[in-house]
Amino acid sequence: MRSDQDPGLALRISEADRAGLIALVLESASAFTEREALRCLRHPFSSAQVVEAIASVRSLRSASSVRKAIALHPAAPRVDALRCLDDLGWRDLLDVGRETRTPAPVRRAANRKVVEKLPRLSSGERMTLARLADRDLVRPLLADPDRGVFSALLRNPRLILEDVVAFASTGTPLPEHLALLAADAVWRDRPPLRRALLRSARTPRFAVVTLLPHASREELRDLVEDPSVDRFVRACASRLLEEGAPVIDRTRSEV
Repeated sequence: MRSDQDPGLALRISEADRAGLIALVLESASAFTEREALRCLRHPFSSAQVVEAIASVRSLRSASSVRKAIALHPAAPRVDALRCLDDLGWRDLLDVGRETRTPAPVRRAANRKVVEKLPRLSSGERMTLARLADRDLVRPLLADPDRGVFSALLRNPRLILEDVVAFASTGTPLPEHLALLAADAVWRDRPPLRRALLRSARTPRFAVVTLLPHASREELRDLVEDPSVDRFVRACASRLLEEGAPVIDRTRSEV
């Protein structure tokens, strides 16, 4: 690939209309630098013809920045977009998976590749991933035993209540992670999650003790009257009721 850039060609790309851009790419793509290819792919008039022409040039496709731009392109032919996911790093794949303009099948394929790379990522890389990940990656990351990864995931705006309730209610979540949820000022005030944590036998008792004062009287009564609930939890809930636990504002959002 050429290392130099033709200033005149860059100007022609920037000033091209839709038809002009297609003609320019068909005529000159084989001589493009990486930067010129990216200019065309990011051009407002970039189309499937433009993407296909650039993707057909092996020297351009060898650049990871070009492959990423093709995969991200909303008009990229599906075969080209999927092929360009190969050999992209996890951070580039993450960007593809998060881009809402990218077709859903390409986003899902990118996220699957990230999941495949998870065992080879460092703790720090997985923490970064957890903060930024798309929804397709939430469940694999919830299963990560690393405390830092779990804490980072709790701050991901794509993590929703249903995900966390399912995590706390089913399977074998780590008690340490349930304790983190019980201590989290944002999540513990969500009644469905609070109920799941209080009823889970895997929630550590110290976490239950700190969580119970945040429960409503209705929630406390439900715990006391349910024989399937841990005896210790029932006893603590009963004591709070007897002591006149405050009534939690029921207008608080459940979600």
